Amino acid sequence: MLFGQETRPITDFLPRVLANIEGANEAMLASYAMDGAIQFARDSQILSELICIEADPCITSYKLNTKLRPYEVLSIRVFINYHAVPLHERMVYIDGDWTLHVEPGYCANNMRIEVELSVVPYRDSEEVPEVLYEDWVEPIVAYTLARVFSQPDNQWYNNPAAETQTRIYKEFVRKAIVNRISKHRPMQMRLAARRRL
Repeated sequence: MLFGQETRPITDFLPRVLANIEGANEAMLASYAMDGAIQFARDSQILSELICIEADPCITSYKLNTKLRPYEVLSIRVFINYHAVPLHERMVYIDGDWTLHVEPGYCANNMRIEVELSVVPYRDSEEVPEVLYEDWVEPIVAYTLARVFSQPDNQWYNNPAAETQTRIYKEFVRKAIVNRISKHRPMQMRLAARRRL
């Protein structure tokens, strides 16, 4: 458990990788799997959290309590009343202590502030959030295999297989992005208009 999040060791991914490659160095594969977990989190921004604050005109700072703290922050986005606010503006900023600061007089009654944090695991970590293993093991395995298959100086070099694994990885990234965007918002199908004869 890491700040409220269940974790899995990166070595849990190796049996799936080793099913496709025999005799590979497990330390190398674990390193590539961690690269895959980091790259997938970076490409999909699937490890994100939305913190909602009902602003009070009299309060100028808000502590951001997040369970994502142990990871490297990839991006921070702030929305005020559902509109994105550039963080470089002096009206709103976040300091290194995870406190959101709002300039005095900027807040209005019933103002809603949302802070979206997207993170990636640290490179030297040996564990990743369990959600990556439970829901997204395939893209991490595909990324790992693509790395191994694409190295011309090893015995597993297979460029067509590397390209196939890269396509699988990219497809899962697209699915993860759709999943993240549509979370809390049900996807609605649009029906084509019927032709009149």
